[in-house]
Amino acid sequence: MKKLLVLAYYFPPLGGTGVVRTLKFVKYLPALGWSPTVVAPDPRWLRYPKDATLIGEIPPEVTAVRTPSLDPNWLYKGLYGLRLNRAVRWLNTDVFRPDPMIGWLPFAKRAIERLMEREQFDAVYTSSPPHSVQLLGRWAKERFGLPWVADFRDPWSFAPLSPHALGSPEQRGLAELERGVVHAADRLIANTPLNRDEWIANFGLSPSKIVWIPNGYDPAELDPAVARLSPQPVTDVFTLLWVGRFYGEHNPSRLFRALAECRERCPKLRLKIVGGLHRQFEAEAAALGIADRLDVLPFVAHDEALAEMNGATALLAMLADPRWRNYVPGKLCEYLPRNRFVVGILPTDGCAADLIRETRVGWVVAPDEAAIAAALVDLYAAWEAAGGRLPVEPDWDAVARYDRRRLTAQLAEVLTDVSRA
Repeated sequence: MKKLLVLAYYFPPLGGTGVVRTLKFVKYLPALGWSPTVVAPDPRWLRYPKDATLIGEIPPEVTAVRTPSLDPNWLYKGLYGLRLNRAVRWLNTDVFRPDPMIGWLPFAKRAIERLMEREQFDAVYTSSPPHSVQLLGRWAKERFGLPWVADFRDPWSFAPLSPHALGSPEQRGLAELERGVVHAADRLIANTPLNRDEWIANFGLSPSKIVWIPNGYDPAELDPAVARLSPQPVTDVFTLLWVGRFYGEHNPSRLFRALAECRERCPKLRLKIVGGLHRQFEAEAAALGIADRLDVLPFVAHDEALAEMNGATALLAMLADPRWRNYVPGKLCEYLPRNRFVVGILPTDGCAADLIRETRVGWVVAPDEAAIAAALVDLYAAWEAAGGRLPVEPDWDAVARYDRRRLTAQLAEVLTDVSRA
């Protein structure tokens, strides 16, 4: 059994989408000959949503080393309470480099040094964001000579919605940090093809250095009642489900306006939001006269979110800004095997749209309120015509390519390759 050092800021009992990719790799790697030891912040130091149900997915043979961390979100809470929002933005973008989670690194380094005094590892794996974790991976490689695989769940210095303008001194500084990381790592993992292509274009990397391993779904989480070819239940309300948060440019404004436009033609259409809704968006819904069409739940445990997916008529995947071409929402991959119609309000030339077309799990709709309204009216009519059911016929062979077990096998191959070099 080979030993893997995993460095991850987000790990159970923390909740949210940033946790899931690393957790599933750790869950399935032991069966593939790799024994992970995870170094992560102690959740008691972090102001972040918790989901204790995820702890049960960590294999008993996996060791998790918890460390202190300086989390500025505790400070931000006070600043927001004083309405000093601009101070928070300044700290986030101009003070904490490369990101506010940099305060974890001194504690993580000390924990790694202690581990290395008594254990030998065959490779180190890092997962970001936060991208400061990649600086930790580079340090571990240089300090201990470990082969290093760096996994990026999102772009870094060339992120399309970065607060730093392209070419600004701040952005160039982050690009230099990223350049050092991507050239030092033995192998890079991109979770979308466009992220891989941008690395090649921006940093002159060889394509052979980069592996595309997408996000996926865990077959162990499937409810037999809705698995694969089983029929959808008949519902008397058309429930469009969104799991996640809205924030900043990633907002529901176009969707809300489309709901207002088709309100009279779709009297039983409801939008269910699992993850809470900011007061700003609540006010927007009220102003549009659709507040009574929203069902809002707070952040829930992962298994509860999956149960909500199983009870929905259709599942919403949304990237509201057309610049998000190279992103694939993690929840979209969890939608794939659920035999539910997926409504993808996405850049039509992006990776998420390609995934929906590849797997044939639903429709791709441009992030434009007229297009969204037209699609909702058509889907509502199809639901009524089918007697309260919204049929979908996925390509199950394509869906199976996103099974977490297969994806972890790809990672195991990469780890074995770099450990032999």
